[in-house]
Amino acid sequence: MIIEHVLCSFILFVCYIIKYADAYLPGMNPTTYKEGDPVIINIKNLSSRRAVTTLDYFSFPFCSSNNSKSSGEKAPNIFKILLGDTLHDTNIETTFLNDKKCAFYCKIFIDNNVYEKYKHLILYNYNIVYSVDNLEIFREDPKRKGFYYTGIPIGYVHEVKRNGHNIYIYIEIDI
Repeated sequence: MIIEHVLCSFILFVCYIIKYADAYLPGMNPTTYKEGDPVIINIKNLSSRRAVTTLDYFSFPFCSSNNSKSSGEKAPNIFKILLGDTLHDTNIETTFLNDKKCAFYCKIFIDNNVYEKYKHLILYNYNIVYSVDNLEIFREDPKRKGFYYTGIPIGYVHEVKRNGHNIYIYIEIDI
């Protein structure tokens, strides 16, 4: 009798938790946007399908805290702390349901040292992982329909028969 009472209480407690848990997960509160509301785009890190490690965005010659108004996340939740995720604000300005074309982000001088770093990141297929409202921006694989990858590629390699290959960086990002 006591076991049945405890089991019944436990089942009711679990049902209560399941019903209301989605509303109380830290960092998972959805934002309701209205047309024209500013949308904050964050940078998470650099990830690769070929390399094992993720890299810190600001350790490479991209738009950084020196040439953008990036700052650390205001209130990280416990899950992000445990996973080691840090989000940084970008100076990409966009608003909800309003198209914007050709917005200036930042200016970077590329010398031979910076070129070698970009080359390494492109050859290892690194992507810049952007996040909006705690959701990572992803893209569909152009070669395989239905497969998606997080982040936006830094660049791509174009095979050329005579010279080996040419390396290109993306100068336009569609979000």
